[in-house]
Amino acid sequence: MQRKYYEMLKKDLHDQAIVRIVEVEDLRAWKYYPMIERIRKTKNWQKLASWLPASPQAYSDLYNPV
Repeated sequence: MQRKYYEMLKKDLHDQAIVRIVEVEDLRAWKYYPMIERIRKTKNWQKLASWLPASPQAYSDLYNPV
């Protein structure tokens, strides 16, 4: 989760929950991000299902990396 949400959510976390702080910039700097983006923007990938172009997987650059 992003650091800015940790204080707000920590009271609701299970005692054994493992929290990893990951910022948006970290996701976009991830080594696989460019490859994921290339697939996401490929028209052939979006044609795999009629609902796909209107889904978060297709229009949000951070949906798949998360």
